[in-house]
Amino acid sequence: MNLNDYKTEFCFRQVQVVIFNAGGQLLESCDTLIPVNKFHHNNLFEMFPVLESIKGSLSSFVAGANEKLILPRVEFPFENQYFICDFHFSAIHYQNQNACLWILHNLTEQYNYLFLVQQERNETIIEAQNLKIENEILSLQKDITLLNNLRQIRRNLNATITAEIEAPLNRIMALANKMKETAASKKEYNNFVSMESAVSIIDDQLTQSRPMQLDLLLVPPDRTETNLQELLWNVLKIFNYRQRAKESPVYLNFKPGLPQTVLVNKPRLAQLFHNFFEYALFGWGSTLSNLSASLQEMKPTYCKLEFMLTNTINPLSEQEIAGLSEKMEEDLAELARTFKGRFDIFVLPDDLKVIMTLHLVLRLGTPENIPSS
Repeated sequence: MNLNDYKTEFCFRQVQVVIFNAGGQLLESCDTLIPVNKFHHNNLFEMFPVLESIKGSLSSFVAGANEKLILPRVEFPFENQYFICDFHFSAIHYQNQNACLWILHNLTEQYNYLFLVQQERNETIIEAQNLKIENEILSLQKDITLLNNLRQIRRNLNATITAEIEAPLNRIMALANKMKETAASKKEYNNFVSMESAVSIIDDQLTQSRPMQLDLLLVPPDRTETNLQELLWNVLKIFNYRQRAKESPVYLNFKPGLPQTVLVNKPRLAQLFHNFFEYALFGWGSTLSNLSASLQEMKPTYCKLEFMLTNTINPLSEQEIAGLSEKMEEDLAELARTFKGRFDIFVLPDDLKVIMTLHLVLRLGTPENIPSS
């Protein structure tokens, strides 16, 4: 055998040639792959639905309008066997009539092998991803263990701090209350009231940090029901020691419609208002401050409030104004963002005034404490 013989023998096993007319009638077949000759009287269009779908194109071959057509990777069953072949169609002249030459190139083994290679590749990718996920899980488990250890350290530390600080704080509260009763002047009385208010804010923070509440979340830090006006008054009492008259150093104006209670992180909101008032009374050297609290928007579960503080200030240089404004922005803006709000400041040096505003978004308290429209 020569090379052409070997090539012919190899190709013979993979290729079948079928000739049929425009009506789908079988004229001749080598039956290398599928035995269609035994169905000589059957119509090929009925035996192979794929031929039926391109019947119009095949008719144009027979009429001589087109020369060839290729259908790659056609999957079809025949007598309990499954084949994947490339179909090649071309027009020929056979036994004094126009006919169609159909060449089936069997690629079933090649496509099956490609499928196995792709499947193995997918399995390799999945195994690599699973390994990556397992490593990430191990890393997360280590982080969780570390976090639990840190939480335990925090609980122990909070328990120690709470136990060591609460006792002297309670004694300070009792002493301040006792000394109020024997105060010799209004100034002394205000000093003791300021002391009580400052200690009560610290006590709120300790209460929130108790180990039992940290573990069981009996009182979520940001869901403590708080009387808003009462909180403002308690914070203002801290500054009573600088009073010379009976009035508070900051005049409060609560506009109608304000909710009575809100759900907030009470110590953090108290800290925000404390810093707010402290800058007004000390930073600007103000002689008079007026705070107005108004409702901007009311929703079923939250409200938007505006707190505007207007100060009459002492004359300051441009450098002092810029430095103080920048410091306030850095301090108060960050605190305001914890309540989904913002802080703004406007300085009117010619009028010796400064206007500071806090816009806060607060959750509403119990329904009975929400004002009606």
